[in-house]
Amino acid sequence: MARFEAGKVIGDPKTIIMEKPSDEELCHMIIEEHITDVICGGIEEIHYNFLVWKKVAVKDGVIAGWEQAFQLLLEGKLKQGDILVDDNDMHMNL
Repeated sequence: MARFEAGKVIGDPKTIIMEKPSDEELCHMIIEEHITDVICGGIEEIHYNFLVWKKVAVKDGVIAGWEQAFQLLLEGKLKQGDILVDDNDMHMNL
């Protein structure tokens, strides 16, 4: 989780570890923390719809390192379903 203003990260990003993760608790935390944007690889439709209804911008189906995805979000270039793989991350056996 990171806070940003005017395109710049404020403070240090935080990692949240939940003792017993649940979709409902995560949605509740997103609303309580006033999170405005969520980047995820997959989310159930009911939770997606709830967050969008609560005015949270959700970028779903994104496959990327968090730093790269976050930077593209700040630049306004991250799209739903983006797959961002660095050439160094690709390992193919031919």
